[in-house]
Amino acid sequence: MPGPVMRMRVPCSADGERRRLARGLARALCVLPLCAVACSSPPVERAMYYWRTVYALSPPERAMLRDARVGAMYIRFFDVDREEGSPRPLPVAPIAFREPPAAALRVVPVVFITVRALRTLSADSAALLGRDILDAADRIASENGIRFSEFQLDCDWTPSTREAFFGVARALRDALHARGARLTATIRLHQAKYPDRAGVPPVDRGMLMDYNTGRMRPNAGDNSIYRDEDARAYLASLARYPLPLDVALPIFHWTLHFRGGAMAGILNRTSVSDIRDTDGLTPLDARRFVAARPLLVRGSFLAAGDVLKCEDVPASVCLAAAERAMRALPPAPRRVALFACDSVYFSRYTSDDIDKIYGAFR
Repeated sequence: MPGPVMRMRVPCSADGERRRLARGLARALCVLPLCAVACSSPPVERAMYYWRTVYALSPPERAMLRDARVGAMYIRFFDVDREEGSPRPLPVAPIAFREPPAAALRVVPVVFITVRALRTLSADSAALLGRDILDAADRIASENGIRFSEFQLDCDWTPSTREAFFGVARALRDALHARGARLTATIRLHQAKYPDRAGVPPVDRGMLMDYNTGRMRPNAGDNSIYRDEDARAYLASLARYPLPLDVALPIFHWTLHFRGGAMAGILNRTSVSDIRDTDGLTPLDARRFVAARPLLVRGSFLAAGDVLKCEDVPASVCLAAAERAMRALPPAPRRVALFACDSVYFSRYTSDDIDKIYGAFR
């Protein structure tokens, strides 16, 4: 409802003076809204990813979500893979909810599709898979009292599987649009830099995964999670990407396992402090260790000579990544998501660190 009209009391000494004041007031009222728009920053919603198979928040996780004012949670519902002997791709490793997500959180179901699941998929099969994915997600949501208005696909599609993935996305997008919901997709940095080569998925928005910038190698100076030198080469062309983009940033760590110089596995949620005192591991430097004999390290078998390399993203590096992404993207409302919500990762960041990372988008 319009508010009361405010009238100015103008001296009646001259009609000309009264008209000049009225025109000046009108100009001022027109300029003020423009100034407010120009001077304010586009709104940013704070989000996190949840990437475990059981949804159960620890007290530190609840505290971080509260202190960081997180409004949205991207929750991996299940993967889609084609297992050995299976005639078609199927949902695997579904999440189990031990507690419902907080009512204040906007939940976005995420489904990870393997490249193997897309190989040899016909156009009809791709459309059917898209509908099957939504049906399976609806069942999980219904069983756990979750309502959602956005759904996300996560897939590092290849040139040979692009059309199959896009077919899945189109079928899923059309079904979501029919109920007033939207579809988003994760976009890797190489896909964002080369849209003509990689293709642009038929979705409503993209989530730029601003990490996994380098190759997984045992070299001392490399960091496959994030290096500014690697990211810089990808971000220059973001302003021209044809989809509106949100941004995901890394706060996770892992340890890479190499055998004969080749990748043999990943020890997730494993840092230097978790393994440096392990009997049978000899340090090569501050972050690399070699197995002096066969042994088990956090459930992984190491042969003699295998190398473990610990990688992480310090708070200062993540903040610099956020600032670089903010400068590269056009000003627009967007979500900024951290990967991932986990007290193991939070233990390496303070609430102030997290707040500064989100606050870089201003």
